[in-house]
Amino acid sequence: MGSTCSSKTLLKSLTEGDVITIYNLFMEISFPDPSGDCLRPVGEHNLYMGIKKELQPDMVATFTSSTKVCLGHPFIVEAAISLGGKCVKPGFYIYRFANKIPLLNKGEFDVFTQTAINFNWNRYKINPAKHIIGVFPSIVGTKIPFNWMGKEYIEEVDEIKFAVKATLKKCCIQLKPLLAKKVSGRSKPKQTL
Repeated sequence: MGSTCSSKTLLKSLTEGDVITIYNLFMEISFPDPSGDCLRPVGEHNLYMGIKKELQPDMVATFTSSTKVCLGHPFIVEAAISLGGKCVKPGFYIYRFANKIPLLNKGEFDVFTQTAINFNWNRYKINPAKHIIGVFPSIVGTKIPFNWMGKEYIEEVDEIKFAVKATLKKCCIQLKPLLAKKVSGRSKPKQTL
């Protein structure tokens, strides 16, 4: 910035050109992404075992993302998708969690719900009209972008939306061959001797 500004320069004495120069200098600085070492997700094994015990589904797939960054804060998205189960009708059942705490209210506005509804399930041979689909998204982070009124739902922030979608894709990739195997087992006619 030259000799016109120093650490003792008063803000009111800055010109518009000085402010633009300061802004451009800040935009050139790159900060390393924060580490996710402080985050403790539930874990794929615990997620899998809990779902198997409580819902007794036919199939379960789990995935944990690597550490991502949203608004300068680290976060990890975990997800599980279950197919089948006891005592429920075909359709979506979304169980949302943030920092290991269930989110019980305003689910229709949540980034998890919106991403699951807009997800292309048919691409992975999963049909919401025929299958019982349990979706278990969970986010662990140092600062979760909840709505402004309370911790009822998570705002639709692009970084989180993309991480949730990628995690759901990874789970569906695990389920697709299992579904194909199950369908091919049913479609083969039984041979009689």
